[in-house]
Amino acid sequence: MVFQRVYLKECSHALLISKRSYNPPSMLMEQFLMHSIAARKTWSKQHPDFRTRRPLVEPYNLGRLHPEKEWWRLPRKGLSPQTFMGFPDVAHISKRGGSLYTHLMDGHTLTMVVYRCLETGVDDITIWRRLSLQALQLAMSLDPYIVSLLFLYFSRSPHYDYKFVATYTGRVLATLDQFKLLECANVLMAMENSMFMHEATRDRILKHAEILCLTGYNSIPAEDALKFISAINGAPTNTSYILMALGEIIEMADLSTEDGDVIVDALYHACTLKGQIDRLCVNRIFDEVCDRLERVKECKHSYNIAVLNAMATFHYRRPLAVDMIQDRLKGNVHSANLVELCRYMALSTRIYPALSVANVRSEAIKAFDQLVEDPLLGVQYLGGCLPSAKALDSKERMGDLPKDTVLDLYTALVNTKTAVLADFMPYVNRVVKHAWNLLPDLTVPETCRLAVTYPQYIYISYQCHGEHAIASLVGREMVEEAFRRIADSVDTLTVDEKCTFIRFCTKDTMLASQLSRILDGRPELIPPSRLLAEALLDLYET
Repeated sequence: MVFQRVYLKECSHALLISKRSYNPPSMLMEQFLMHSIAARKTWSKQHPDFRTRRPLVEPYNLGRLHPEKEWWRLPRKGLSPQTFMGFPDVAHISKRGGSLYTHLMDGHTLTMVVYRCLETGVDDITIWRRLSLQALQLAMSLDPYIVSLLFLYFSRSPHYDYKFVATYTGRVLATLDQFKLLECANVLMAMENSMFMHEATRDRILKHAEILCLTGYNSIPAEDALKFISAINGAPTNTSYILMALGEIIEMADLSTEDGDVIVDALYHACTLKGQIDRLCVNRIFDEVCDRLERVKECKHSYNIAVLNAMATFHYRRPLAVDMIQDRLKGNVHSANLVELCRYMALSTRIYPALSVANVRSEAIKAFDQLVEDPLLGVQYLGGCLPSAKALDSKERMGDLPKDTVLDLYTALVNTKTAVLADFMPYVNRVVKHAWNLLPDLTVPETCRLAVTYPQYIYISYQCHGEHAIASLVGREMVEEAFRRIADSVDTLTVDEKCTFIRFCTKDTMLASQLSRILDGRPELIPPSRLLAEALLDLYET
């Protein structure tokens, strides 16, 4: 009996030692004996929600609930799921690799995956090609709402597939009789992309929307009416009946329960329909946005811009709203992007000429490179600077704008080929004065950039008894100082700079006589050149 007990004990010890572990195998028996016991405690250090169960070793009943494997609950635990809608997350598929399994997606899943791509900025052309291919295969089996959503989402994507556009345009026409107002709005918003525009389809959608508004406007939700107003802007056809019906829907609806972003977007686009949309409808939307602006304690730039745009377009007077916007901008202007900052500057001066935009202006100038590259943003920024109550102060702007930039703007304004309207002339003159205020810090070549002549129509407007037009703007002393600085260094100028300087002096009788005496005493300053010869002839004729 004792022998049997010892034998069984040794057998059990042998079974315990030789138990299979998931650590890498070792060739040395000592290492195997050393790590075998510890391996049973350390092999499971993987996260239990992600490790693969070992078959025939761990019990795993597929018929029971396993909350730890529910991937959609992982965000509540502070974990990031590797999947989206049960498929590999398209936002990380390019990093993790593997298949996206687009061929297994249905219409609703495909719509959400495409929206996920737009939300995360996926620009991989291979992914978009696979998604568009699956959309083409599902086109005949999708309901009208999914068709309109896919058409809208793909119009916002960086990938263009002419097969997709042709197929889904046909599906829109085929299922148009099943469209509601929301589906019509989705297709119209998609056609804002010129690559997705089809005039005949757009006209038929507007006609169908008009029938819906005139026959069953009582059943149209207010949210759909607001979205359609956002989508109808810029439509060339007559939409008066549609806007009339939508106005009645919005006037009678309770907008307090609607999504705030939808209301703000509708107010912003209603400003483009001035003269077409019902004014009572706009008043209803504007009052609702103002009420929400007062209730919301945080600074929402979309709300602020929509209110300012409506006040500038429809001439509303809400001093309290403007004061509230200015107070909130003081501590939150840094959270606005450059587009919003430029919109603030362009709209604020259209409401009150003395409206202060100094903090917005100082924040926008930090992105000066983007203002130069984007002409639209640059025009909006200048539109807020020039007519504002704060003048173009040279000391302030010297620290913000480089000298070359100011001189480029000055040269572009004074050498413009387009006729400047009389209302805009004061703003041009303020820019000219600002550029001339930089004279003490300019070099001789930079001073030559100031010595340019106005176009003839501006010169005639400001000419005064043979005096240069700029002298009436910046002062006679400053013009003579620029002349002395350039005349002392004429020998260092290039041919083009000398030609510009001579033509500048030609417009002023006193400067022309002084330059003539200098050139008579030093004829070697003028090298042989056709341009200089023509400029000298004009100079001596003065």
